[in-house]
Amino acid sequence: MENQSIRTLIVEDDPTVAELHRRFVLAVEGFTVVGKAKNGREALSYLDLCQVDLVLADIYMPDCDGMEFLRQARERREKVDVIMLTAAQEGEKIEEAMRLGVFDYLLKPFDFARFRKTLLSFQRHLEEIEGKGALRNQEDIDRVFSSRSILEEESGSSLPKGIQKNTIDLILSVFTEENRKFASSEIAEACGLSRVTVQHYCRYLVQGALLAEETVYRQTGRPVKKYFRIG
Repeated sequence: MENQSIRTLIVEDDPTVAELHRRFVLAVEGFTVVGKAKNGREALSYLDLCQVDLVLADIYMPDCDGMEFLRQARERREKVDVIMLTAAQEGEKIEEAMRLGVFDYLLKPFDFARFRKTLLSFQRHLEEIEGKGALRNQEDIDRVFSSRSILEEESGSSLPKGIQKNTIDLILSVFTEENRKFASSEIAEACGLSRVTVQHYCRYLVQGALLAEETVYRQTGRPVKKYFRIG
């Protein structure tokens, strides 16, 4: 969006947090805040009234939460991108958010540097798409999709974007006892990582047949997914 600010809507029911997010957005060049909504219902009304390019949404909100907003926005085929800013760490919420096409998922509390990195990645993504017109070849398409990766670091690694070898090694180092099974929360505590990061890496390691997963049903509470080393 060359020479045009990215119009951003903040969806957050806590006024103090909403104001903090507003200040964060305005501190990044190329972004402007078009409004603040207290829940998903108000956010959908904003989309009817004015043009919005990016929505920053919490999940836990009254009346219409962030996930319901995201589902309805997709059903309405709204041409708007969404970044979740939330304390929700449940794997099913993260998975659903990914399936519904969120650009990123930031776990509260986050610092400004991480927030800024996400917005700049989104800005580059829009520039790649809008600067291409008709994409001519696979290389052009690959460049558009790679602009979505905010975790990518400069390296010669052949690993997928957003996956780092040192983090893989750190997570696998937890599995020293044969047949021992760990929940993502236990791995996160042992490694000093967030549960969101651990869940992301465990999904990758399961796909690569380095870990296996098992759903453990308990007498009380919800079932928990546990991981164990194979091979």
